[in-house]
Amino acid sequence: MKIKHLFIFISFLFLSVSSKSQDKILLRDAKDTIQCKIIEIGTTEIKYKESNNVEGPQISLEKSSILKIVYANGRVEIFDEAINATVKNPDKIYPRNTKAYIKAKIIEVGMDDIKYKDINNLNGPQFSMEKDDIEKIVYANGKVEKFEQSMAAHISIQEMHKNNIQFALLSARANHLHFSFERGVKQGQSWTVHATIIGVGMRDNLSKVSKGFMVGGSYKFCFVPDVVYRGIRSRHIMQGSFFRPSIYFGGFSEKTLISQNISVKKNTTTGAIMAELGRQWIMSNRASFEYYFGFGYGFDNYKFDRVDYATPFDGIKFYYLYQRSGNTTSNTFLALSTGVKFGYLFHTPKEKKMALNK
Repeated sequence: MKIKHLFIFISFLFLSVSSKSQDKILLRDAKDTIQCKIIEIGTTEIKYKESNNVEGPQISLEKSSILKIVYANGRVEIFDEAINATVKNPDKIYPRNTKAYIKAKIIEVGMDDIKYKDINNLNGPQFSMEKDDIEKIVYANGKVEKFEQSMAAHISIQEMHKNNIQFALLSARANHLHFSFERGVKQGQSWTVHATIIGVGMRDNLSKVSKGFMVGGSYKFCFVPDVVYRGIRSRHIMQGSFFRPSIYFGGFSEKTLISQNISVKKNTTTGAIMAELGRQWIMSNRASFEYYFGFGYGFDNYKFDRVDYATPFDGIKFYYLYQRSGNTTSNTFLALSTGVKFGYLFHTPKEKKMALNK
């Protein structure tokens, strides 16, 4: 009989200790208390097993519905409503070209990317996304931030038009037409060939008729190519401030009408080696705008009449691609140049095919 009473006493003691070792979940919107064994506490939910069915299935419960947990060891954990509010109302990242969005907690908005954490794992790793891949962010407070997509984000070097036909718009105002063809070689470098037809366009002096042709060649170096995104994507390879060594050569004739039946004709051959500085902009991978100025060393075969009486102003001659300085005693001179060009960019058929198959 005593053994029976001892067994009952030990069983009661065990059940008493077992009940005290249970975790308790107190719900926020109810007076119920869940007796359980806590298995895992995540960012947005907790997982537990019922105390009367420890071998049974694992149950999940949203943390937003929990007021506090009283653990078996007596520790109490109260759940902050602010954290729950963040989970309930997260920041939303809308990637470009998709209707889906990412629920997140924005950590940082940088120059080129944003950093965030998954709303379901706020204690987990930090992720980053390039701003050019994002259409907009809708923050938890309702603020909307939209992101403009730069050209760098949607065009690769292979897709860039590297052929540029340029025209000096003001050349026709000075009795010539100047064309250039530029070919991009690699990031920040290109070569150019020039052709100038003299005698086409407006003439300031109607008594003088000029005819001729000039050619040239250049190689352009951009000072700082605008590379971004660690070289994977970049601004146009032909855009930026540049230094351009150039060589020009050509000849023309000038027929000046002295009287109704008398005219004087002079033939001039000239050339120059120039150092040109400028900047070029590429717009929508299709159009270009460039301005430049330069100086260099020139030569010609021009013969000045009565050199002894000539002034430096007599030596100033416009040679279409550059200006001759006022040296009347020598056929070598300081050459100066300046200009503005507009251009049209295009793919060759082979480049177009490669871009489409990219």
